[in-house]
Amino acid sequence: MKEESKKVQDYDAVVQAAFQQLLSDYLSSNHRKRTEPIIKAFHLAKSAHYGAKRKSGEPYILHPIAVAEICCNEIGLGSTSISAALLHDVVEDTDYTVEDIRDMFGDTIARIVDGLTKLSGEILAEVTMGKDKASAQLENIRHLLLTSNDDIRILLVKIADRLHNMRTLDSMPETKQAKIAAETRLFYSPLAERLGMYGIMTELQDLSLKYDHPTEYADIERLKEESSRRQSSLFEQFYKGIKEDLVNLGLDYEIQHRMKGTYSIWNKMRTKQLPFNEIYDIFAIRIVFEPETPESEYDDCFRIYRVISSKYRVKNDRTRDWLSQPKENGYQALHLTVMGPTGEWVEVQIRSRRMHEMAERGLAAHWRYKQDPDEVDKVEEMILENVRVLLSNPGPHASDDYETMMYKFSTQDMLIFTHKGEQVRVPQNFTVLDFAFMQGKEIGNHCLGAKVNHQMVNIDHPLSNGDQVEILTAAKVYPKAEWLHYVTSPQAKRYIQEYLTSSRQQDLQLGKQILEAYVNDKGYALQDLIPHRGPVLIYPSKEDFYLAIRSGEIVLTPDLLEKLAAKMEEGRERHPEELQLWDSDETEVPSLSKDQLKSLYTLTSLDGKRNYIRALCCKPVFGEEVHGLLNAKNQVEVHLKSCPTAMYLKAAQGDSIVAVAWGPHIHSNFGITIELEGANADGFVYNIVTTLRSMRIPLMGIRFSSSKDRAIGQIKVRVNNKEEVQYLFQRLRDENDLVRIHLVRPESNE
Repeated sequence: MKEESKKVQDYDAVVQAAFQQLLSDYLSSNHRKRTEPIIKAFHLAKSAHYGAKRKSGEPYILHPIAVAEICCNEIGLGSTSISAALLHDVVEDTDYTVEDIRDMFGDTIARIVDGLTKLSGEILAEVTMGKDKASAQLENIRHLLLTSNDDIRILLVKIADRLHNMRTLDSMPETKQAKIAAETRLFYSPLAERLGMYGIMTELQDLSLKYDHPTEYADIERLKEESSRRQSSLFEQFYKGIKEDLVNLGLDYEIQHRMKGTYSIWNKMRTKQLPFNEIYDIFAIRIVFEPETPESEYDDCFRIYRVISSKYRVKNDRTRDWLSQPKENGYQALHLTVMGPTGEWVEVQIRSRRMHEMAERGLAAHWRYKQDPDEVDKVEEMILENVRVLLSNPGPHASDDYETMMYKFSTQDMLIFTHKGEQVRVPQNFTVLDFAFMQGKEIGNHCLGAKVNHQMVNIDHPLSNGDQVEILTAAKVYPKAEWLHYVTSPQAKRYIQEYLTSSRQQDLQLGKQILEAYVNDKGYALQDLIPHRGPVLIYPSKEDFYLAIRSGEIVLTPDLLEKLAAKMEEGRERHPEELQLWDSDETEVPSLSKDQLKSLYTLTSLDGKRNYIRALCCKPVFGEEVHGLLNAKNQVEVHLKSCPTAMYLKAAQGDSIVAVAWGPHIHSNFGITIELEGANADGFVYNIVTTLRSMRIPLMGIRFSSSKDRAIGQIKVRVNNKEEVQYLFQRLRDENDLVRIHLVRPESNE
C-alpha cells in the first residue's frame, strides 16, 4: 500500500508542477488573467485521463499540458485556446462528450474541442462510403480544415498538438514514426507556413527529416555544427562594419545570425544536386528593431537598408520587398543579399518587432496588434483565405483530393487574369499548359500555346503574378509524353497521363498487329519469335518492341525475323539461373494478415522470386533506404524512403506502413535506368558498352542522341544491389568522358 501511495504522490507532484509552470507562464503573458477556465479545464482533463500513460511511460495528462504550454509561450494564444488545448483529447479518448464540454465551458471552447476531435469510425464510414481509396487521415484533415472556418484557433491548437507529438516521437515504433513524420512534412508544416508561423514550420520540417532520413539529418547537423564557428566570425566582421552607422540611426534594435533549417538545407542539396559547402544562403543575419513611431515602420526599414548597402555590395536580383505587399500568410520583411567582408554572399532580413512576431507566431501575433479585436481586418482575411483555398477544386477521388491538397500546401498563390479580365488564383509555379488544363480537359489536350500580356508564348512558358492569359488551341494538337515536364499541377498531370495511357494502348495493339501480319506472311508464329516476358533484342519488353514498330523506328525485314528466332533459341538453352538476369518474378508475393503486421518483415528473393513488390514509382534497389506499404491485396510494396508517391501514401494511409529490413537475395537483380551525358567523340557509346561488358553487367536497352558537341542518352541495365550501382557509376566516370550521370527514378517525372 505504501508503494502504491508513493506512486500516486509522485504522479500528482509531477503533474501539478507542470501545470503550475503553465499557469505561471500564462500570468506572465500580456493576455487578460482569466485563470478560472484554465484551472477548471486542467482538473477535468486530469480526472478524465487519470491513470492513462503515453508510449514513453509518462502520465498522459502531461501531453495536453505541454500542448497548452506551446499555445501559450510559442504561439501566444490566450485562456480560451489554452483551456481547449488541455481538453483537446478528452472527447476522443474518454467518455465525455462535446455536449458535456459545452455545458461546463460554453460554446467557444466546445467548438474548438469538437473541431480538434477526429471523426469517429461510424461517421468516417459514412463520409468515405463509395470513395476510391479514401483514407481516414484524408477525411480527418478535411474535417479539420472545414471546422476551422468557424474558428481558426482550431488549427492553431492542432499545430501545437502535432509539434509536441513530433518532439516526443522517440518512444513510438518505427512504422508510427514514418506515418507521423510523413503527415507532418506534407500537411502540418505547410499549414504552419500558410498561417505565417515560420519558427514552428521550420521545427516541424526538421523533426520530420530526423525520423524519415536519420542519417542525412545527422550528417547535416554535424556540418552545421562544424561551420558554426566560422559563421560566428563572419557575423562579427559583418556587424563591425555597420555597427556605428546603425547606432547613429537612433533605433532600438537587435542583430542576430542564424543557420538555415536542416530540412531546408537537405531539400536544396537534393533538388539542386549541391554539396553542403556550395549552398550560399545557409547563413543569414536578421535585424529586428522598434520603429520610432508606428507610421515610420517602413521608412525605418529602408534607413537600415541604406546603412547596409552603403557598406556592402547588394546582389540586386536577390532583394525581396515584402513590406507594402506582404506574403499571403501575412509575412512582412525586407530581404537583401550582400557580399560580406570575407567574400561570401550573406542574406540580411530587416524586420520591425511587430513583423518579427508575425513571422514567428503568424495569425496569433497579428491579433495582438489589432486595433479592433472583434473586426476581421484585411491581413486576417488574407491569411484565412490562404487556408480556405486548400479545399477548392476537389478531384473526383479522395486520393486525387489529397494529392491536390498537398500540392496547394506546398506552393504560394498568385493572381492571373483571363483575356476577358476575370481574376483566377493559381499556384506560383503554374505554366501555360497548367492554366489550359485548369480551364478544362479538352482545352488542355489541344493547347497550342497562349498570348501572355498580348505576346505569343509556348505551352511551357511559366506564368507570373498579374499576367493576362489567352489560351490558344488547335484541333490537330494532342498531348505528348514531354508535356508531363511542362506542368506542375496534379490535375494537369492526371489528364495528360490518361490520354497517354489510352493512346499507348492503341499504338501497342497496332504495332502488334503489324508484326503479326508480317510474321504470319513469312511462315512464322508470333509466339516463336517474341518471348512472353523480358527484353526483345535491345528493347526492355515486348510492349516497347511493338511501340517501336508502330512508330517506324523498326523496319520489318527477313533478317530481323532471323535475329528474333535465334534469340528465342538462345533463351531456351540458357541455364535457369541466368534467366533470372533478365527478369524477376513478383507473381507469388504473399498477402499479410493483421497479426503479421506487428513484426519486422524481411525482404527476400531467391532466383528472382521476391516476397515483395518493387514499387514502379521509384524502383528501389537492394540495400537502399526503403519503407514497406501494403497494397490493396495486403502484399508488401517497397518504396524508397525519399519517394514522393510513398510520402503521400504514408501520410494518407499510415496504417498500411510495414516495418521492413533487407534479407538474403540470391540470383536476383534489379532493372535500373541510367542517364549519361558526355563529349560527342568517336567511340563514346562503344566505350560505355565496353565498361558494362568488363563488369558483366547485362545491358537491357540503349538509346543515345547527339548534337554538335554533346552525346546524351539512357542505358537500361540490371544490377544486384546498391553497392554495384555505386561501383558502376565510378567505373563509368573513370573510363568515359562524362559531363553528367544520374539514376533515372520514374517518380522524378511525376
